[in-house]
Parts: sequence; C-alpha cells; structure tokens
Amino acid sequence: MLVVEVSPAYVRAGRHETVQLRATAILADHTRVDATSTVAWSTATPGIASVGSSGQVVANNLGTVAVTATLGPVSGGSTFEVTDAALIGILLDRPEAYPQADQPIVVDVTLGWSDGASSDGAAQVAWSGPVEVLGGALFATDDGTVEATYRGHGASIEAVLGEGEAALFADDAVAYHIQEEHAIELPLRNPSPLDTPGFFIDLWVDDPEAAREQLAPLSRWVPTLPAGQEINYYLPFQVVEPETEDDEAAAVAHSVAVFVDPADHVAGGQPAIESRLAALVDGELSSAPELATVVAQARLSADVYWYHLVVENQSAQEARGFYVDAWLDTPTAPRLGATGDLWARVASLPAGARINIDLVAPWSPGDCERCTSWVRVDSLNDVNERASDNTWGPIELEREAPGGG
Repeated sequence: MLVVEVSPAYVRAGRHETVQLRATAILADHTRVDATSTVAWSTATPGIASVGSSGQVVANNLGTVAVTATLGPVSGGSTFEVTDAALIGILLDRPEAYPQADQPIVVDVTLGWSDGASSDGAAQVAWSGPVEVLGGALFATDDGTVEATYRGHGASIEAVLGEGEAALFADDAVAYHIQEEHAIELPLRNPSPLDTPGFFIDLWVDDPEAAREQLAPLSRWVPTLPAGQEINYYLPFQVVEPETEDDEAAAVAHSVAVFVDPADHVAGGQPAIESRLAALVDGELSSAPELATVVAQARLSADVYWYHLVVENQSAQEARGFYVDAWLDTPTAPRLGATGDLWARVASLPAGARINIDLVAPWSPGDCERCTSWVRVDSLNDVNERASDNTWGPIELEREAPGGG
C-alpha cells in the first residue's frame, strides 16, 4: 500500500454538526479501495471535534483539529475546523459533462463563508433530483436538475447522461537520438467529452519480448488527459551501446516499444495501444519550446498557504499541455517525475508568453520547521524541450502579518 487518503481534506462546520469523512487506500498498483470502515480514526483534540469508528466527525467547540485515519503503518489526515462564521453560498462545478448512468458524477462543491474563507462541502450538502448517493459517490439516474442544499442555501447543476466514455488514442510515436540523448515523442488525444482517469505509459528498449501485461523498466503515470485535448508526451530514455575492441561504440539499430494504458485504466481507450519502432532516428530540437519558472513565492496569509508562480515560454514555439507541481515543507529537491502536493495543468502557452499560476493548499502548514518548498514546471517532461531543469527552490515561506496585504 502506498497511501491512505482522507476526503474531504479540509472541512469547515458549525458546532454540533456531524460530517462523514471517507478514507481511501491507494495500493501499489494504483488501485483505490474504500477503507472508511477498516481504518482506525482519531483526532488530536476530541474537545474540538470527536470521531467515531465509521469516520463520522462531531463538531464540539470552536477550533481546528487534525483527523487521522490509520491503516497499519500508513496514515492520512484531514483538517477539521469548527467555526461560528455564517455560510453565504454554495458553488457547484462539474468538470465531467456527460456521465453515464452507471458511472459516478464528479461534482466540486465549494462552501463560501462570511469571513472570506472557503471549504470543500461535498460531505455536508444534501442532494436532491435524479441522483442517488452510494458509498459517498454521486450517481445520476436520469437527465434533470440536481440540487445541493446546506444550512438553507442551495445550488443546482444539470445532469445530462451521455452515451460514450472517456477516450484515449495514441498516434504514431517518433524516437529521437538527440545530442547523446534518446527520447520518444508520443502524441496522445482524447476526443471525448470526458476527462480520462489516470493511466500509465510503458516504454521498453531493445526487448523483442516486451509485453503490456508485464511491468516495464520505464513507466510514466499520467494523472489525466482532459476532454478534447491533444498532448505530445516526451519520454527520455537510455540505451546501452556495445563496445568494440578499440573501445568505440558500435553502430546498432535499437528497437523501442511503447504501450499506452497497458492496465486498461481508461475504459474507452483502444484495447491495446502500442507503437513499435525498428530503429531510432536522428532528431532536431533547435526549435523546441523551453519552459522556465521565472517567479515563485510561497506565502502564509490569514492561515491560507498558497503559491504564486510565473511560468514563461522562452522560445518561438508553442508549448502544449504540461503540469506545474509544488511540494510543501520539503527540504530537498523532489525527484524527477514526482507528483507534487499541489498541481495545475496548463493546456497551452504561446511562444514568448507568460502565465500566472496560484496554487492554494487545502490545509495549513502547521508547525513545519522552516516551511521550505519547491515548484517545478513540466514535471513529467510532457513538452519536448531544449532544457529540462525547470525547478525553483528551495523557497522560504513568507508569513504575512495580521492585516497585511
């Protein structure tokens, strides 16, 4: 098992309210299992909020407390705040436009409070309309208006059942030998109206027996491919050149096999997406994009921990589809390819353009020693670039004085 995830990660509630939290165990093969009834629940300060064995949290007195779910040696947590602020509204946003009848609807529920704060309200609202709640997930049973209510406030959103699923297609891959480096450029596209779930890309080099059912020596996890998007993924790799008697590398043709979504995480994808290349070809990157983080700040303001960064495309080529990641309270630079505590996706950045990105943490940094953090643009090398060192850090936390701007 890799991690225990508690949702919502940050909850705000009034005194005497009860909120159901849920725990998910994410296993080594990235399978997600509901562990709400199997974890051990606890709170640091029961006087503020107490939790039962099923994950139901009771708000007792004003304050903030950590709620922890433990399964064996692994634990995860949620920040639970008991407030006397008044609720001023509910905002619903549904990134998936056309769910199927047997698939859960992904709805982001945001509660707005009179003190200017916001919180995840998915576990607190009551749902009505052509929907049913099963195991904490929301399912549409028919087309129609779905309404969420809480504390006398309401918001609605239209549920339209779709015919299709998220799709995933891989076009012909190209392999390059570039200045002593080797790389695969792999075009991926999702023409459907749904974002794909996460999936893997597996890369095999000089292995004629490569099989999609086996673990690949080089594997890339892609969090999602948004609806209607096309992305060129760029995967660097190494080859072993045989040595001759005079210690010079012999000229050989290397074979490369690429499998996209080998575990079939995307139900609507092709049953077996693969590209097999007989040999590497020479490539030229002189006109490729070059991304850079030119400004990065980490700030604590009114108990909200957030990053502000500016990403620039320092080339004459558009950069299409990449992620920006941030790591909280991390003393050393994260390993390449790691996924941040916070992340955002940029669909496109034109040549020479800059984009401002704000990443807000759903929790407070608490008692971190120095609150040192890092940010990285294009963490997964999605953009075929001239340079690959796009990391900014370490960043020291700036704490604003009360009332400061």
